[in-house]
Amino acid sequence: MNNSSYNNLLISLRERPILTYLFTGIFALGLIGNCLVVAVIACQKRYRTSTYILIASMATSDAFGCTCLIVYTTMGIILLHPNDFTLVGKEIFCDFFGVTIYASYYISTHILVIMSVDRYFVFVKIPYQALLYNSFRLRLAIILSWVTGLLVVLPQIYTGGIDPRFPYICDAINGHSLTGQIYFISIVVFEEILPAIIIIYAYSHVVKAINESSATMQHSSANNMNAGNLQKRQFAVRKIIVITTLFLILTGIVHITRLVVSLTDATVIHLYMRNENSLASIINIFYGIAFLQPVVNPIVFCLMSKTFCQKILRTSKEKPSMVPAISLTYVSNN
Repeated sequence: MNNSSYNNLLISLRERPILTYLFTGIFALGLIGNCLVVAVIACQKRYRTSTYILIASMATSDAFGCTCLIVYTTMGIILLHPNDFTLVGKEIFCDFFGVTIYASYYISTHILVIMSVDRYFVFVKIPYQALLYNSFRLRLAIILSWVTGLLVVLPQIYTGGIDPRFPYICDAINGHSLTGQIYFISIVVFEEILPAIIIIYAYSHVVKAINESSATMQHSSANNMNAGNLQKRQFAVRKIIVITTLFLILTGIVHITRLVVSLTDATVIHLYMRNENSLASIINIFYGIAFLQPVVNPIVFCLMSKTFCQKILRTSKEKPSMVPAISLTYVSNN
């Protein structure tokens, strides 16, 4: 890329910040939505079960991811304009927020896997007892989800960074190396394919068990209370399956996109430098779609549960002093 093309590219990127501003606003809404989900689950006694506490942990992870994405997109605009950041400072910024953004994906993946296995033990595995049957196990599961999520993302420090030739965009500049390719292949296998297999296996058996229980109840003299409890469980499982499916689709997009970029050395910055701007825009679109994942879950909760949506709206209107003290006292939901 000659100096003229370099300057033209920089000017072009500076003149098109609207999409970045739009996504920054969307991530801000996602942050608010996830915080409200956590507040509702924490403040409502009926939601203090293992499933909902895991959902609250996932919402916390998503809120963390949204916060990092807001900072990342805001700083991305700043980097395109004259600033006082040194190359080392830009490198540290790219590494830190690149790691933290993707950590939220892995943490949520691990939580969803644990949730599916827990539901499998409740509905399928005799003696039908939750895997997370006490508060110690629940806390341990949440801690392991967060710790392993942070550990899995650490190698990304090597693959990401900023190119000294065009120090305005954070990207996986070392993703094309053999180490980077092995890492991204491993991510697709262990953070997408394997979790999907476990989750699909668990929920397929859960749905089958619930349907069999429903059929048995219809042909028996079971009381209305048991039928009502079964319907509530069916609805809860259906909601979790929808959230999990959307999550796996969006994370699949980001993991596969990163793998393709790694195998072809088609990073956004390198595509721009090769004047392949259209392909670079397509890659950015795929990343943008995938990065909407932390924003989706609160919307799904509101769409699938009128009661939960009403509680979120009510919580959003309350003053901080009016919100009850948060207490995640565990209640078994076998």
